Amino acid sequence: QSIATLYTSDFDAMANLKDWKKLYTGVPIWLFNTGMNPKRFRSIRLVISELGSSFTLWDTIVNGASDVRLPKPRHITLKSLETGTILALKFEDTNATDEFHQYFVKLSCDPRNKDLFDVFNAKRRPAVFILRKRKIKKSAISKPSHFNHITKVDENDKDSLYTYSVLVDDHITLS
Repeated sequence: QSIATLYTSDFDAMANLKDWKKLYTGVPIWLFNTGMNPKRFRSIRLVISELGSSFTLWDTIVNGASDVRLPKPRHITLKSLETGTILALKFEDTNATDEFHQYFVKLSCDPRNKDLFDVFNAKRRPAVFILRKRKIKKSAISKPSHFNHITKVDENDKDSLYTYSVLVDDHITLS
């Protein structure tokens, strides 16, 4: 687990470092949807999750056209084709940056995921397994790692949780 800051810039202004805009600081996650669930297509997504609440701050699909790179220590860059922007992740820890990038390389080099990175692939490969029509027991589902379930927030949490400070009006008092 590491903390990273997400910066964005558009394609025209990416050369000028002054045009980079700081968006969020949070926990970066590679979310790999295998396609097992028929309601979710196979994809790899970059998610920036809020530290403390695990709320999603930023989310974008990553594929072969995203051009994920490790340009210098503590930095990962990529293109978000959904928003038409260039993204830069600046990590607090060099080892975490390398580990995060290596995990993406591992996913992208896996021959089973070739369809996710072929930019000319008009049709995604369907899942190669058969869905079972049996109910999954709750005990069979693994618990998320590094997740803190929040059941109550108060006014003291406004400074530590970004989503709380944005979603709750200053004039509302909590009871």
